[in-house]
Parts: sequence; structure tokens; C-alpha cells
Amino acid sequence: MNLQNMRSLRIDANNQTAFLDVNSFRKRLPVKKFFKQSFRSIRKHHINYLVVDVRGNGGGSVTNSTLLSKYLVDQKI
Repeated sequence: MNLQNMRSLRIDANNQTAFLDVNSFRKRLPVKKFFKQSFRSIRKHHINYLVVDVRGNGGGSVTNSTLLSKYLVDQKI
């Protein structure tokens, strides 16, 4: 699968909503840079609502899923 199918970010600025699709936490999937850029873009566009879609996620690295969690919570994990 190509990276776009594995993870993507779409921003609807009119509705102040971002849609983050994460279809795998596979160990070799470069998510660290993707998450950093995605959340930077979300802040830049002053997005108030975030939909995280993991329905198609088959699992993978706990480290990658924890990394996403760190961006979603207000405190250190």
C-alpha cells in the first residue's frame, strides 16, 4: 500500500475540522514526521475539531500508536 492510503490528513477550514486517517501503525511506517507535520498544520489553520479515523487500522507498533496518543492528550504520557 502507498503511504497516502496508510495515513492522511484532510483539513476543512470552513468547518474548522481536520480528518486524520491512520490505517496502520506498522513499525516501518514513517509516522513520526507525519504526525508532527499534521498537528503543526492543524494548529496553523486554527482547527477546533479533529476526527481520528482508525477503523481500517490493523495494528502494528505500540510505539507508533503511543506517539499519536501523545499528540491527543494534554499531559505527558
